[in-house]
Amino acid sequence: MDDRADSDHDGVLSDDQPPHATVCKKMEKLIHQMQDEKGGVPIRTVKSFMSKIPSVFTGSDLVDWIMSNISIEERGAAVHLASLLAAYGYIFSITDHHLMVKDDASYYRFQTPFFWLSNNWEPENVDYAVYLCKRTMQNKSRLELDDYEALRIATIAQPASKEDADWLKYPWSNFQVKELREKLHRRRMKTSQASESFIQRCEHYAEYDAFIWAPEPSNPWISDDMTLWDQDKSLHYVPPRRVKRWAFSLSELLADPLGRRHFARFLEKEISAENLGFWLACEQLKATPIRNVPSKAQEIFNEYLSDSATSPINVDCKTREEVELNLKNPGRYMFDAAQDHIFQLMKSDSYRRFIRCDQYKELLKAPANKQKSIFVTTKLRFCGSVESSDCHLRSILAMSKLPAVFCFVFLALISSNKSSNPFDKYGVYCKPETYTQRVTKSGCGSQTVRVKACLGTCASYALPQDRPPYFKKVCECCKPKETRLKAFSLPGCQSGVSPLVQIETAVHCKCQMCT
Repeated sequence: MDDRADSDHDGVLSDDQPPHATVCKKMEKLIHQMQDEKGGVPIRTVKSFMSKIPSVFTGSDLVDWIMSNISIEERGAAVHLASLLAAYGYIFSITDHHLMVKDDASYYRFQTPFFWLSNNWEPENVDYAVYLCKRTMQNKSRLELDDYEALRIATIAQPASKEDADWLKYPWSNFQVKELREKLHRRRMKTSQASESFIQRCEHYAEYDAFIWAPEPSNPWISDDMTLWDQDKSLHYVPPRRVKRWAFSLSELLADPLGRRHFARFLEKEISAENLGFWLACEQLKATPIRNVPSKAQEIFNEYLSDSATSPINVDCKTREEVELNLKNPGRYMFDAAQDHIFQLMKSDSYRRFIRCDQYKELLKAPANKQKSIFVTTKLRFCGSVESSDCHLRSILAMSKLPAVFCFVFLALISSNKSSNPFDKYGVYCKPETYTQRVTKSGCGSQTVRVKACLGTCASYALPQDRPPYFKKVCECCKPKETRLKAFSLPGCQSGVSPLVQIETAVHCKCQMCT
């Protein structure tokens, strides 16, 4: 610092220094002497009413220091030198904004070295405008703007207003594209929030994770339980874990076939089944072959959106016009706007009422009221040939390698908590139909046997209705180790010889759940 000051006294300036650097160095050297802790201007903290003013000195102390340390005899000359230091920004007043020093008890403070002139610091218009605006907002008479300051702030405000006008006048598509590209790489969610969301979802679906809990029912590919393939054929009993999952969201409900069927029954009562029908039709359209898309799209439009629709849905005019425009060039996703609208409508109205309705609550309570059911497989062997007009029986007969022996498998439903004959009451899952078979036995005449069998939705069968169940109850969770053959005769044979019918029953159960 001293070497540079000496070079300034010699009149030699470096290339990177401004012309006024010599004057600035002299003033800064004087300021350093004033800030000296031992021989400088006394700096103190002044207490005022409910506040403190730190690091200040009075104007009279500054004038006294100048007269005692610089060869100045007149007090007015000392005040003039102090005012020049304030004009160059090395000293500023605490009480007002005037760039001058008074020989009184008013308080002053040294400027930060960062804002000294030797650093070539030039304030920007924005900084100056902020300074003037702060003074304007204080509404104090001593801080009112002078004429030149008011003119300056008005001059600064003109380019900003012009810039706003240019934004409104000229297109800014390039700027918009740039901003959108930057937003693609910007994270919209904090890492902590994303982690909490993942943890909450894992805890929510932990009960349905096959790696944590055993699935119900078990996988038929690794076990002998076929319940998984037949559970969607019944509406009377649904596993409670499956029903509980429907309350997670409408998407979970619609993803489950049984959930859609129960929800459809509820909407039929609410007279709003067309909403679900339209949503399912749109999903089917997305899986339709491309050659059938135009005809399928026209069918959906005629049924739900046209003026003469048989099941009209509630959509706004804008969505309807968009669908009509897409109908000129039909595609798989032409109904997306209407489908999203209907989905939100069901989510906000029908779905909430379905979760609170008695039908859903009864499904949740199904385990307490459910009858313990056990499926038993029996084999009936009839000696002779079979003549039947039923296609299902013919297919089973064609699968048999022995044409003289007809093997037919009946699935019988046993309700363990019923004391009466379980086969007296049919239709646990659906209403069975009566089929008549004519069995021709060798050595005697023909005989007609009536069999109650269900070939409908549940694909379950029953034993002949006039035959008592000569078998024991078998556990559905494991294979029985031993089987036993029971025999009984068919009555009504004209030759007096009754053929025997063998029934294979289970004796023991591995898990010992049933006796």
